[in-house]
Amino acid sequence: MKEKYLAQRIQGIEPSGIRKIFDRVPQAKNPINLTMGEPDFDVPDRIKQAARNAMDQGYNKYTPTQGIPPLRQAIAEHLRERGFPFEEILVTAGVSGGLVLSTLSLVNPGDEVLIPDPYFVMYKYMIRLAGGKPVFLDTYPDFKLKPEVLEKAITPRTKFLILNYPNNPTGAVLSASEMDDIAEIVRKHNIFVVSDEIYDHMIYDNQDHESISTRDVPTLILGGFSKTFGMTGWRLGYAAGPAWLVRQMTIMQQYSFTSANSVAQYATLEAFSCDMSGEMADLAKRRDFIFAGLCELGFEPSKPGGALYIFAPVPEGETGDAFVERCIAKELFVIPGGAFSQQDTHFRLSFAASTESLTRALEVLEKLVK
Repeated sequence: MKEKYLAQRIQGIEPSGIRKIFDRVPQAKNPINLTMGEPDFDVPDRIKQAARNAMDQGYNKYTPTQGIPPLRQAIAEHLRERGFPFEEILVTAGVSGGLVLSTLSLVNPGDEVLIPDPYFVMYKYMIRLAGGKPVFLDTYPDFKLKPEVLEKAITPRTKFLILNYPNNPTGAVLSASEMDDIAEIVRKHNIFVVSDEIYDHMIYDNQDHESISTRDVPTLILGGFSKTFGMTGWRLGYAAGPAWLVRQMTIMQQYSFTSANSVAQYATLEAFSCDMSGEMADLAKRRDFIFAGLCELGFEPSKPGGALYIFAPVPEGETGDAFVERCIAKELFVIPGGAFSQQDTHFRLSFAASTESLTRALEVLEKLVK
């Protein structure tokens, strides 16, 4: 029956490797849940109050597809202050919404899209749904894309490169010189870039966020508010880039998402004056805590410079899937690396959890590696 009715393009589209593990958490009696990519702090009170005010004032209807003008203006000013070039802005249903719209607007059947590996779970499936071919660029062991690896993968069928730094699932961050090297190859071969910058404010150790858009490279910036402000359920992001693409994405949004959440748009105007430095400093402390604990146990992970995750190698001789199953048997929920990669040699854990939960996680891991 299903073969008759289901579209061929969804054959082989598997459930999210993150959600498959997350959905098993309720079955545990006392789970240690380090699966999800979201902060454990709440939305700032000012933003929540602004949402209440927006509802009370009747801002509960459709908005312009592009987003409300005050929010688009605030995003534009924020990007200009940072020196990020763009022509037009579209408010999207999270960065995921921007990824859907940009992929559908850019990819023709047979086009190749370059994806550094490890990668966010959504990338490869969106490319395949659009009829394209994901081409994976190995970034192990430090998870930083190397210019020689990028250049070797470029063919006449290459359509664009997806960049995601700070990276999910690894937390890797590119320095200014490393981003310069990537930009040089991109310019040389005239490649478009879709830059997923959702973690642009989650950077530690006094590092700066480097955007390839500032390097004379044609770029679509995908940004959002979910991670920095604990607003993952509000589904609000933006796309900023060349008019020829953003306008087409706007048309696609008219026939898909219609517009982003109205109340969230009005409330997010308060986000631009919220200081989240305390929350970021606290995340850095927890990163240091879990990183030190993993090193002491012999995991030898690469220290993340940003985002919410550590991507650690599993014990020698095991696959990521097998090791994660052993973790789950002891009620520790983490994600196998194969959900994010063509390799199955690591596991991802989120350190956006209480110190108590991270301590319990280390205790479980210690038992597993003895």
